[in-house]
Amino acid sequence: MNQISMKKILLTFFIVISLLNSIYSQSSQPNDNKNQEIDNAYTIAKDVLYGTDKQQVMDVYIANHQIKNNNYTIVFLHGGGWYISDKSDVQRYIQPYLDKGFNVINLNYRLMKGIATASEDLTYALNFLQANNSTYPCDVTKVILSGFSSGGHIASLV
Repeated sequence: MNQISMKKILLTFFIVISLLNSIYSQSSQPNDNKNQEIDNAYTIAKDVLYGTDKQQVMDVYIANHQIKNNNYTIVFLHGGGWYISDKSDVQRYIQPYLDKGFNVINLNYRLMKGIATASEDLTYALNFLQANNSTYPCDVTKVILSGFSSGGHIASLV
């Protein structure tokens, strides 16, 4: 198989996965009552810039209560093969963490810049959270890195 047809296959694969992800996320959005519960249980900051690139943003959900002084922070990274997708596509994946009362960081990383750059973004985000702990009070010594597909790969690298 030549290199051009392999690229076409990979591009087609990512487009199909993206479309399926979009369809699934539209059909499984939390209802308004669930959104209201989250709004009441969390202090939420959307699209917090943690770097200089416009793609380096995160949504920060800080629980308004602490779970027995052991409130872990889940840092979640979306999938998409390092080329597509966004943190807005993963609400169904972070929902169980929110339901349990954990702090959640829903992280975007720079797309189409390579695995090393995306992995670097996770480190930047963790450093940002530590440096801005008074604004986003989460215990960065109790972090669980999570994600799926390329997001899981980035988490495992860091």
